[in-house]
This record gives sequence, C-alpha cells and structure tokens, in this order.
Amino acid sequence: MGVGEQFTLSVELSGPAADRVTEPDLPDLSSFARYLGSGTSQSIQFINGKVSSTRTINYYYRAIQKGRFEIGPVVVEEGGEIYETDPIRMEITDPGKAPAPSSGLYTGSSELTAEDLFLRVEASRTEVYPNQPLLLTYKIYTRVNVSQYSVITEPDTAGFWVEDLLADQQQVETTNEIIGGQRYTAATIRKQLMFPTRPRTLRIEPMEIECQVRVQSRRRRSIFDDFLSDPFSSDFFGRSVAYMIASDPVEIEVLPFPSEGKPAEFNGLVGNFELRAKIDKNQVETNEVATYTLTVSGKGNFQNLAAPTLDLSAGIESYEPEVTEKIRPGADGFSGQKIFRYPLVPRTAGTKQIAGIRLAFFDPDKRGY
Repeated sequence: MGVGEQFTLSVELSGPAADRVTEPDLPDLSSFARYLGSGTSQSIQFINGKVSSTRTINYYYRAIQKGRFEIGPVVVEEGGEIYETDPIRMEITDPGKAPAPSSGLYTGSSELTAEDLFLRVEASRTEVYPNQPLLLTYKIYTRVNVSQYSVITEPDTAGFWVEDLLADQQQVETTNEIIGGQRYTAATIRKQLMFPTRPRTLRIEPMEIECQVRVQSRRRRSIFDDFLSDPFSSDFFGRSVAYMIASDPVEIEVLPFPSEGKPAEFNGLVGNFELRAKIDKNQVETNEVATYTLTVSGKGNFQNLAAPTLDLSAGIESYEPEVTEKIRPGADGFSGQKIFRYPLVPRTAGTKQIAGIRLAFFDPDKRGY
C-alpha cells in the first residue's frame, strides 16, 4: 500500500470459546501506522449438535511511513494456553504507487466493496479570499443497510474559522441519487461553513468513518442448513460487519487581497453590506441621553465586524454600544444585520454633529473594495 492509505488487520478467533476470549494482545505498529479504530463481527452455528463460533476483530490503520515492515505475532491467552499468529510482512510505498485492491479500500469484510458504500465531501468552492466562506458537505452513499456510523478521524480544520450548520440536527437528512447508473441513498451527515483566516494553500484531510453494516451470508446453503442453523444466531438473519470509509482530501487556495484600491480603513471584512444610521432625538437638553443607532445589513463575515468608532463634536460623551445580531447562516455564509446602539450625552449646549460612518469591505463577487 501507499503512504496515507488504510489497511485492516483482521484477527479471526474460531472455536467454542471464541465469543469469550479476552481482547488479543496486538503488536506495536506505531512506527509505520496510525491506529484508527476497531470493529467486531461474530458468527455462531449449531452443526450436528455442536456449537461452532467464529469471532473476527478488525483493527484499522493508516500507513504513515515508507518502507518494509513486519507485523509481529498477535497473542491470545485462553484456558492457560497461549496462542499466537505468524508475523506478516508488508511494504509501504510512496503515495499513489501501490496497486489498487480488488475490493473496497477500507473494509474488514470481503462481502462489501467501495461501490456499495462510500463517503464524499463536496466543496462549494476551492478558491477563496480570507474570510470568504466555503461550504463543505459530507455525504454517505450506500446501497447496503447501514445501522449506525461513528466518526473515527475528524479532519483538521486548522487555518479556518468553522461554523457547523447541522450541529442541532436530530435526524440525518437522506435523499436518493443516481451515480454511475446505480441508485444510492445519500445521507448528509455534516455541513460546515469554513472561513479561511489568511492567504495560503490549505489541505483538509479525509474524514474517516466506521459504519456498522448488516450483510447476509454469501455462502451456498443447502436445505439441511435451514434445519441445523440457530435462528437466533447473527448469521441467520444476517450479521453486522464494520466497514471503514473515508472522504478524499480537499485543497483550498486562499488568495491574497488585491493591493489595488485597498482603503486605509479596511480590516478584513468580506461580503456585501449596507449602512443605515438614525438618532431617536434631534433636540435634547444637556446631560440628557440620546440613542444613536447604526444598522449594518447584508451578507458576509459579520464576526469580523467590530463596533465603529464615532466621530463626534466636542462636548458629547459616548458610551460602549449595545450590540444586537439578527444573523442566520446559509450555504453562502451569514446574512442579516448587526445593530449598534450608542448612548450619547451632550455636556454642553449648541448644535452638535455626528460624522458619517465609512465601512470598508471587500466584495469577492466583484473582486473589489
């Protein structure tokens, strides 16, 4: 296999005590592989009045070091006896140079292939400016019965500010999609708004998921098997196997802001905004409070929008504004409005003025300020 690819170390225990054997003692693979997780499947049969049990434990790893290596013996102790496997030799090559396997890349079961179950990530755009949002959507595509899944490896989102759009979702959204002429059930398991923080090339590594899949035994059955099989065994109705899937990595190019036309007051605000200002009183007495309200509406990275500093005539005191947000996330980022309410107190009489507010932002659609 190549560096970065997954492999499965399968330990099969057979015999009457297979279901109660303690966890095997694994060799240390940390010098050339990273442990991802494990899954267990079990088959129990009654044949001629005797119980035959097979338990398979799949350990999932990702290759991290090029070279030739040996997986040492797996050791099990049962009934005072020590059992151990023969060592396994393996070679890890440069990324992408290993021959493709004949079945699923990330499987502990030969009954499933990469065409039965896979994970995809879709990026709304792969070229952005700092603070411009992109949407990542993760979907599981399946033609088999997935009873549950768990995320084994979370993608590293260093370099991004992240907003999870499905954090409060109670149920997984599913649709039917046709891919390569085959019908799949597509389950959207995650939607994330990603805001890159500075110019550079960023790589979002794969998300890795372990799925529990219900499969039927593919061995040839005879009429006698129906009488000899235990109807309460997992193999009678089908059994649950663990299957590892992973998304492809995603590369995002974060472009620098253009220097041409950049306003001096620009501080990284990205989107498209409008300003509206009003005051609740045009006539006040000295030491009486008036409220100046500034509303910023539009779409963009509102989290970077700080309270503007007011330019006031002499004799007016201003205080920290009360800030109200009416913002909703969506596929294109955040939209809505942010409202700043400034308490103002004139200490001297006369005609006073509040200067107009200038707000500088970069519009990525127009590629200009």
